[in-house]
Amino acid sequence: MEAPAARPPAVACGGGAGAAGAAAAACVALGALAGAPVTAALLRDTGLGRRARGLAKRAAASGDAALAAAAEAVVAAWRRQVLQEQQDGVG
Repeated sequence: MEAPAARPPAVACGGGAGAAGAAAAACVALGALAGAPVTAALLRDTGLGRRARGLAKRAAASGDAALAAAAEAVVAAWRRQVLQEQQDGVG
């Protein structure tokens, strides 16, 4: 029997004045992705990990620290899942 999945990280973003709508939508999407079960193969095949990491870098460079932190939280959650998959010998 599998252990219960870890609780997804809290993804909280503050919206900036100009791009509040886009940042809020991105935070909603990141919140959904944080709880999604992933495998190394899925991330490799889709490139989602690279895209999320790129989003974190671009958000940080543009000064949106909250969005950058949310994207980093998703990457960290996925990294933990992949490491657990490797430890369990699934992948």
